[in-house]
Amino acid sequence: MGGGSIETKLARFLFHYRNTPHTTTGQSPSKLLMGRIVRTHMDLLIPKVGAGVRYKQAKQKEQHDTHARDRVFKVNDSVLVQDMINGKWLPGIVSKQTGPVSFIVELEDQRTWKRHQDHLRHRSGPADSQETVEEMWERHTSKQ
Repeated sequence: MGGGSIETKLARFLFHYRNTPHTTTGQSPSKLLMGRIVRTHMDLLIPKVGAGVRYKQAKQKEQHDTHARDRVFKVNDSVLVQDMINGKWLPGIVSKQTGPVSFIVELEDQRTWKRHQDHLRHRSGPADSQETVEEMWERHTSKQ
């Protein structure tokens, strides 16, 4: 722990003791007294990762936003809904918005499904068209 007089050694011991969290309170006596965590030599060894994390998150958001498109669905919109069991897309109509990105969709066979907007696609054209859902989906994805 280094040399020095007995007073220096005692001061160092008390400094570390007062910065150690107590088992009952879960906080150190110095934090309870001063309302903040006092920096020690160990704190200087641990790198500050907060700024790096914020930078990486901002970079990731920037890259995502360059390719992301806002999808806006309203009540009574004709949509294609993904069947989560077999992955097929079924025609339906948005009947209610339950959250910022969740919707209740009524299918043509009167079933209702709650889906996230990631599992909805806009459907265009007349509803009584003879075009199959798979053909509509192919046409929809070929535009993108």
